[in-house]
Amino acid sequence: PGSTAPRAGTACHGRNFIHAQGSVVFKAGEHDKGIEIQILQTSEWGQVLEFFVDLQIDDPVEAGAELGKNGQTTKVKVIDTSSFPSDKYADLINQGDLERIPVWGL
Repeated sequence: PGSTAPRAGTACHGRNFIHAQGSVVFKAGEHDKGIEIQILQTSEWGQVLEFFVDLQIDDPVEAGAELGKNGQTTKVKVIDTSSFPSDKYADLINQGDLERIPVWGL
């Protein structure tokens, strides 16, 4: 078996994602596996954030497998789908009802 654990980058666990770690077991003939990491949503727009997932094979000889040269860590990018600067008027914008959005002078 192998293990996975997320590691903070510009995204922080507890604020942008829930830290979780566990084991991944491949059965004979399996080549792909997925893991789930919960992303925390906010109503405010934010920059693209990233975190890393570190992969490890506990005993490569026993497992009969190894990670590739660049396969130990993968970068996950979290792309914010919120409206800038907030989602306060997102429904009106999506409906094309721009007249109902307040205008502020500069």
